[in-house]
Amino acid sequence: MKKIVLILILLLGLISCGKEERLIDNSVVSLSLYLADSIANDFSIYHYPSLELSKANLLAEAGITLNSPISNIREFQKRIYILVPGDDKMIVFDAVADTLLAVNDFPFNSGPFDINFANVVDGFVMFKYAPYIINYDLVYNKSARTIDGRSLVTSMIDFGSYSFLTESQSLSVSILDNRNYRNDGFIEVSGIPILSAITDQSELFIVSKGYTKLNAENNEETVPSQIHFIDPNSRTIRFTRKMGDNIINANEVIPTDLATTPLGYAYVSTNKGLLRFDTRNNGGLIDVSKRIFSQLEFNAQRNGIYLLENKDSEAKIAEASAVNGRIINNVVVPSSTNRFHLSN
Repeated sequence: MKKIVLILILLLGLISCGKEERLIDNSVVSLSLYLADSIANDFSIYHYPSLELSKANLLAEAGITLNSPISNIREFQKRIYILVPGDDKMIVFDAVADTLLAVNDFPFNSGPFDINFANVVDGFVMFKYAPYIINYDLVYNKSARTIDGRSLVTSMIDFGSYSFLTESQSLSVSILDNRNYRNDGFIEVSGIPILSAITDQSELFIVSKGYTKLNAENNEETVPSQIHFIDPNSRTIRFTRKMGDNIINANEVIPTDLATTPLGYAYVSTNKGLLRFDTRNNGGLIDVSKRIFSQLEFNAQRNGIYLLENKDSEAKIAEASAVNGRIINNVVVPSSTNRFHLSN
């Protein structure tokens, strides 16, 4: 009888583990994979995971020639947004018909590198070299207003009627009221805030990069790279922890990209590899891979994390479990690939 009970317990444990794993959903047969080419300064669409070419060089086909690489490919409301900081442009395509909708030019040498979607009407374009953001009309595909700031903005994330902006120069997170487009305060953080997301617990998850400063005694002091959990309602920092442990030196970690999942985890690509933080347990850290990835995305349809690796003149997109970060598949893509987007 005891043996039967033990076997049942083990079986229940295995079933529970299987449910928790929630590995890649292979029932999703094909998605559109957008790949940016850093040599041709163009982008093409492939079927994923077969990697069969769907449409090549969409910019050239639309009569557009770029002089610099694409920095980001974003998708919202069945539209694709192509950011080109070196050309001060953002180009908009219809994601269904794959046709050109708009070419937006921004101020010279401003460097538009990313766009945040606050709601179905308001987008906010961020710039590499200009201390402001531009409110972008998502309905009419045009700039609506410039919102001056006090720092370069490195990322934006939304909660309710507010957007939270990481400011690399002011060492703070600024708050924008999306109803009147006015600043509504600041949250100071230690470190240089560069990445942001909302967790499954409805908290702000801020990643800050470490730096060296002079303390009161005029001695050099190193502020480590850290993660911060912030309550977006009270606007207070609930918890901060270093991006390191007894093996990884947080003073040496340089974070590069971030993706959160609805399963309670945040993944951060760094110069030390891929790190996973438990967003339900004060950021418990696991070093899940030593591979260096330049970009990562969470894909809800396949329930996976997708990561771009450029190494030894070769480019790969790795597919990993959204729960444990274990890489289960690698797809070789053109070696000149510098950015990607997998459609949701």
